[in-house]
Amino acid sequence: MARSPNTCNGHSAPLFLRVMTDLYISLAWIISDLKIGTEKYIKHGLGEEKLLMEMYKQKRDELGPGEQKSQMEKIVELKGNWINFQRRDFFVEVNLGNWAPLNYRQITEKSGCLDLYNFAYKPFSHAAHNMWPHVSVYNSQICSNPLHCNH
Repeated sequence: MARSPNTCNGHSAPLFLRVMTDLYISLAWIISDLKIGTEKYIKHGLGEEKLLMEMYKQKRDELGPGEQKSQMEKIVELKGNWINFQRRDFFVEVNLGNWAPLNYRQITEKSGCLDLYNFAYKPFSHAAHNMWPHVSVYNSQICSNPLHCNH
């Protein structure tokens, strides 16, 4: 954003800032109990990657011979190597829930980041999820036709 200030507009800036806010809150919660927090975070991330790798395998098996199947095979191999470098893939559990035992608001309360959650994470999420507060400000306008009653 610093090298390209034009990207810092009402549409894209909240996306970048939400990611940074999310990282800060997650890191604050992990640091509050370093051993348990890091273990849950890493294991969940490995499980997510294993699930994605299995989806690639399934898609690869559906494809006929060709370049696309070869590319899928390379992706599966790279992801498998990355997972196995950290933990043998047969020990990696796939958890379809959250990596933390709390919801995100509870995490922010426990890590002392409630103001950051309320005044940064939530408003920036409006842009990330195309919610009405963002869409109404940036993607709609009041009709100038008086017969339409300012719809």
